[in-house]
Amino acid sequence: MEEKCRLCNSKNIKLIKNGVRDNKNIDVFKCLNCGLEFLSNTHQADEKYYEQGQMHASYNIKNWLKSTLTDDKRRTDYLRKYITNKNILDFGTGNGGFLIQAKKYAKSVYGCDLDKSLNEHYKNNNLEVKNSLNEFSEKFDTITMFHVLEHIENPEPVITSLKEHLKPNGNLIIEVPNSEDALLTLYKSEAFKNFTYWSCHLYAYNSMNLQRLLKPIVKINKIIHIQRYPYTNHIGWLKDKKAGGHKRYHQNKIINFVYTMFLKLTKKTDTLLVIASC
Repeated sequence: MEEKCRLCNSKNIKLIKNGVRDNKNIDVFKCLNCGLEFLSNTHQADEKYYEQGQMHASYNIKNWLKSTLTDDKRRTDYLRKYITNKNILDFGTGNGGFLIQAKKYAKSVYGCDLDKSLNEHYKNNNLEVKNSLNEFSEKFDTITMFHVLEHIENPEPVITSLKEHLKPNGNLIIEVPNSEDALLTLYKSEAFKNFTYWSCHLYAYNSMNLQRLLKPIVKINKIIHIQRYPYTNHIGWLKDKKAGGHKRYHQNKIINFVYTMFLKLTKKTDTLLVIASC
């Protein structure tokens, strides 16, 4: 394990968890200077791992698309002005659900994903997805990266490459889990802690260290706190100590609205969205 923070080089680091959900030999550390959380080993989820489709090997593609539909529509609706009549590249395309939605509004959509096992699926859905950024010669109005950054061992050169594929004044949009999630920092749920840390999430970011990472490379226009899951999901973790509370408990829209506003005001949402430009 490195004896200093990967981001700010501080040696003021602390062990916060022994083992992750899929590997008891990988521990989680936190930098007490910048707040970055990182794994003791960041080499296990390399490019070969993703190229071979190991992360999604057990997924049924139809069920996978169904499970991400709410997020795909949320992202498309929220980012409509960055999509409509624009040339789009989605980096880390996954099942392609976002591009399927974005096609309704964009001038053109492209994807980039290491996972070669999904190539046939992309063809069946008329999605042009390539396995490397080096295969693209064109530049784009908007590049999106949803829940990908936390998987990348060396993020700076990747962000720099993405910037080089943007048109002048183009936008880079990044969504990541928030390490200040209320389940971790407010409720201190051990069940959620045991679930959320895993070997593929090499880093966990908050709004401050995201700025530290991105500012030397791109212009940050805004960082937005977003709550993907309703309050019933939190009830599930706190009461039942497992995921899926939003499926088991009835949700009151007014309560959820107020609760979501509280999480946003306290910056304890489960998700961060960065809108940056070159």
